[in-house]
Amino acid sequence: MPQMDNDRATLLRECQEAVDQLLAQRPWRLLNREEWARRAFEQSSAEPAAGPHRTAIHVYIQALHAACSGVEGPQRQNLGYTELFVSANKSWVKSPLTGAPVDAANSDPNPHSA
Repeated sequence: MPQMDNDRATLLRECQEAVDQLLAQRPWRLLNREEWARRAFEQSSAEPAAGPHRTAIHVYIQALHAACSGVEGPQRQNLGYTELFVSANKSWVKSPLTGAPVDAANSDPNPHSA
């Protein structure tokens, strides 16, 4: 039993760290840190193969979907769409050719078409 408690404590810490990293990178506010980490921990406990970071993103996407759907009211829907559009406008990817950041919203999806 003590090993299981240790494993759960480690998983919770890893979920908290994943949430902290995401909060440092993105202005997401639909879930507070504690609630987000708790949900990520619960899902990671049920599906450990995904890993804490991926699970934390999945949890946030679920919250974003619920907010944007309108089932949580117009204020949450407004916040959800604001976060969705801010994330889309500020999304960055790295060029597979140079490794340099590329603005995904303004990049040519087919650079060899010209």
